[in-house]
Amino acid sequence: MRKTGVLAVIGFCLACGSDEQSNQSTGGGVPLSIGPGLFTTPAADPAVVQLQMDSARAGWAIVSNSGGNVTATAADGTQFTLTIPQGALVSDEQITVTPVTSIAGLPGGATVVAGAQLEPDGLLLLEPATLEIKPPSPVSAAQAFPIAWDASGNDLHLHPVMPRSAVTAFQVNHFSGFAIASGSDAAMSAIDAKIPQACANRVFRELNKAFAARRRAALMGDESGIADLAARFIELARSYLNNILKPVIAQLEKDDSLLPCVMSEVVAFERTVQLMMGEAGAPADFAEPLENAWVEVYKALGDSFNRTYERCMRNESPVFQLQKMTSAARLLVIVNLPELLPGDHVSKIQECGKRIEYRVSVESKIENVYAEQGRGSFFSSSRTEFRTGMLKVVWDEKQSQPGAPKFTSEKVALDVSVSAVPRGSCRNQVRVQPGSTIAATVIPILNPRIGRLVCGGGKARCEQTDVNPGVMVTIAPHVVEEIFVNTGTSCTPSTEWNEWMMMWEGSQSTGAFEPFQVRGTGRAVVARRGGRRRGYLDLPAIQSAASTVTASVEAARK
Repeated sequence: MRKTGVLAVIGFCLACGSDEQSNQSTGGGVPLSIGPGLFTTPAADPAVVQLQMDSARAGWAIVSNSGGNVTATAADGTQFTLTIPQGALVSDEQITVTPVTSIAGLPGGATVVAGAQLEPDGLLLLEPATLEIKPPSPVSAAQAFPIAWDASGNDLHLHPVMPRSAVTAFQVNHFSGFAIASGSDAAMSAIDAKIPQACANRVFRELNKAFAARRRAALMGDESGIADLAARFIELARSYLNNILKPVIAQLEKDDSLLPCVMSEVVAFERTVQLMMGEAGAPADFAEPLENAWVEVYKALGDSFNRTYERCMRNESPVFQLQKMTSAARLLVIVNLPELLPGDHVSKIQECGKRIEYRVSVESKIENVYAEQGRGSFFSSSRTEFRTGMLKVVWDEKQSQPGAPKFTSEKVALDVSVSAVPRGSCRNQVRVQPGSTIAATVIPILNPRIGRLVCGGGKARCEQTDVNPGVMVTIAPHVVEEIFVNTGTSCTPSTEWNEWMMMWEGSQSTGAFEPFQVRGTGRAVVARRGGRRRGYLDLPAIQSAASTVTASVEAARK
């Protein structure tokens, strides 16, 4: 049975047991009894910190299933590089890396050397990413230690890194926050004394105890004792497998709302084993329980498809139901188990999609400065503003696929104005003619978000946030304009540029014809700046560009 891409199931199970579209913390049924040990005692006493972030220096990019890099540079020169491998994402997503300038509330007087917040928070990856943090000057191995936190500062904990590596590279299975902290042994002990809520973070805490001394020694050239770390990791992993994963997995058949947590925990467990054990591989007694976990998940996934379809037909949060159905179809095909889907799953996805209508409105302001070639031969700068009424974006039956839903709108009239500063003597340099239009495409985001098992008092509880990941929006404006060209004797009207006005100015400098993300259902403001671009006939035309696009998206039942 193939396990490639198994994380896509989380997208399906994101809202299992819940029909709310708003962000809402939910539990997976009653708290579950778990085994003894570090997962039950002592009681949770989490560290909660306050982050100060430098949003102006954030780096972002829209990353596809092909993977990519997102970089950012802090004010002090620290460089952050997030490398997302091919296959890590199910669908396109806007990824942001924001430098963290300070962290208030760190126990023991510790300070942050460098850190970053990864967004969207809770994004779960099909393949692990790597976050590299490179401060402008070397960090003392005797003073530095890695930390991580959930959401925007919750459940801060020591985070293990490989003993042979410098404290600069983190394996990222899901998006949250990571940092290099600095302090004395007492400061690290103060952080360690805080007891995380999340079961997995308790494992990291215990693991880091074993790693801390060895990591510092290894950075100073002493690599003795690494074999002992592997033994300690196996001990912790076996305890987690037997006392947490097995009891929770046993409840899946009764309560499919546990699926986000089961998948998050199983994948984190498997990834950590792979990272820590390397070529040595996991002990033999790990393999069968993990295989059984996937079997139970696939069964629950197939069993849930028809229930999800029925909820969509009852108009119970059809946006979520569509996301779950399409994620299920994609996953079960990837793992060569399409027989777990109903034979009419394609038509059922279409029926659900046809019950959804997105309503999109857009405003845009574009300012370009031109070089003296190309369009700049006629004027030195231009300003274009356009706005739409409400665009109705509906299911596109021709372009949609079972695992890739797509919604499109009809072309509608565009309210647009254009002004320009002429180079020649033609004062009325440009004007808009009738016939300008705009259309929009909406593609729901299918990338999964995590569920989290919280441990304490001999119980584990599944916490999940039903987050609508949002949509990718593409706008296609077409401006019909007329410019006046100074021929030397008169100002002659010309329409040769009308197709290119929004085509190359828009796509190269403003993001028209390029997707942008609107999270959830709400409003997004996308600002872009560009340098020298190449335009019509490959002549240097745009010298500098700036734009602001404001978009509102609302999902509605038809």
